[in-house]
Amino acid sequence: MYICRWRPMGRLMTHLDDGRLRALLDEELGDADTSAVRLHLAECDTCRDRKTELEARSALVAQALGRLDTAAPPVGGHAA
Repeated sequence: MYICRWRPMGRLMTHLDDGRLRALLDEELGDADTSAVRLHLAECDTCRDRKTELEARSALVAQALGRLDTAAPPVGGHAA
């Protein structure tokens, strides 16, 4: 996290880093961390916007990967 200059209700707000947001999107956080991140996102437009950007990028990557041929070429490049 890094420090934000915005102070909601008199307290210093920190932003979530991309790793924390990715962990949320990938469902890798525990219950307590998930709750804390979701609470932060409810209060912070900057982090909410960044999460939306990361979701959009993930969707593009998933779409691109879906178009790839999933069969791996044989070892040595020759058919068996």
